[in-house]
Amino acid sequence: MRIAFTGKGGSGKTTVCSLFARRAAQKGRRVLALDADINQHLAAALGIGAELPGMGSGLGDIAMHLRGDNPRFDAAAMHKTTPPGSGSRFVTLRPDDWFIERYTRSAEGLMVAGAGDIPAENIGVKCYHGLNGAVELVLGHMLDREDEYVLVDMTAGADAFSSSIFTKVDAIVLVVEATQKSLSVYHQFGEHLASYEIPLIVVANKVEDDEDITFIKETVGTVSALFGL
Repeated sequence: MRIAFTGKGGSGKTTVCSLFARRAAQKGRRVLALDADINQHLAAALGIGAELPGMGSGLGDIAMHLRGDNPRFDAAAMHKTTPPGSGSRFVTLRPDDWFIERYTRSAEGLMVAGAGDIPAENIGVKCYHGLNGAVELVLGHMLDREDEYVLVDMTAGADAFSSSIFTKVDAIVLVVEATQKSLSVYHQFGEHLASYEIPLIVVANKVEDDEDITFIKETVGTVSALFGL
């Protein structure tokens, strides 16, 4: 199953994503956590001390590998939304998979990969979403198996809709706080997801009392989990 985590900046989406990843790994699930946020904090939250290889910097190599022997185009012509076809290679969560070996690091029974930091040559020239093209491409060529989780820590707020990542997951977890600004993101997601059959799961974070719970539920209705009480 593929689950994306998002919310207003500072809401705690990376924390919630890491908690879910740890719990799934403890339950014996095979877990891949992908950091697709401009602030690359997921690896640290999951106890990965080593620096992750940047998927964005390796986009050309990733595209070449995934293209395989597909005769319809060469790797240079692949876009982040290019689907697999005859001859394409796929990504699995097996330890000996090419992508897993090259771009992930492991800790506590789970694997972590990240889009990477903005290269110095991109500052003031290119936006961050180009790096996330590697995440989109990998998700588009990934085989899903039972008892496996692929978790994506997305960019904050409505910026999550600046890429196709949200269309490549089975559910989206939206982390909200008991503030108007945080809950405004919920309204944005409701509008943008209206044309997509993607479940939106709301998790309330930094809840201090029953008044906070009431305030959040008046906006979103059903809350799937509460953190902070």
